[in-house]
Amino acid sequence: MNTNMESRSGDSKGDQAKMEIAAEIERLLQGFPPDNQSESVEVDISNTSTPQVTPLVQKTVCYVVCALIMNEKQEVLMIQEAKGSCKNKWYLPSGRMEQNETIAEALRREVAEEAGYVCDLTTLLLIELRQGVPLWLRFTCLAQILGGSLKTEADDESLQARWCSRNDLGLLSIRANDILPLLDYGLAYTQFHGRKHGRIIPALNAHKHLLVRAVIVGRPLLGANAKVLVSGKGRAQHLPVVAIAQGEGLLCNTVGRLIKVLHLFTLTT
Repeated sequence: MNTNMESRSGDSKGDQAKMEIAAEIERLLQGFPPDNQSESVEVDISNTSTPQVTPLVQKTVCYVVCALIMNEKQEVLMIQEAKGSCKNKWYLPSGRMEQNETIAEALRREVAEEAGYVCDLTTLLLIELRQGVPLWLRFTCLAQILGGSLKTEADDESLQARWCSRNDLGLLSIRANDILPLLDYGLAYTQFHGRKHGRIIPALNAHKHLLVRAVIVGRPLLGANAKVLVSGKGRAQHLPVVAIAQGEGLLCNTVGRLIKVLHLFTLTT
């Protein structure tokens, strides 16, 4: 009798965990942060022979901000580079974060220095990671103009700024084509804003390691429910968290360690 009662209790806790994970995934898909963002996060997978990255700005990590600002004509704000081998090339306003800066502060500083405008961050759009020493992360944010004027006089930060249509970009000498997908993501966000995505404003939290919270979905068979990778048992089931290790290579290698040791459960819809 006791065994059956414990079994039913365990099943109930597991079902409750599934419902909570499903709700968390729904929040993430809508562009909202996890409910437990302010709590300490338990790392599920960290047993690697390579030490975890301890983030020290300008030493072990390089944080880069990139501003994606569009006007009512869907033209994007571009700047002409003034430094080194990139001189005369065109790019989005961007640059490295300085020590003790937040993402929003760094974004406002870069836009003011390179484009002449006062701006405010409206949402964090994308985070990109490139392994190496130092580890490189770029935060691409949408922003809106609050004041200032378009930069037309050259200095050490940039030569000038201008508004460009997508067709205009094909006529410019672009520093790197990696900004073209960013423009596509930005347009998609503005078209769906209010219906699919919420605003994401970066939170300022002290951290000793760089962590990835993964949503990994197994492709279901026709008519079957999707399967989602989870960690923990019973009521403690949750989306898994893995620590980024130094020199691990691509981000997919980091997430790949999760797939080897965790299990899938069926996510009912």
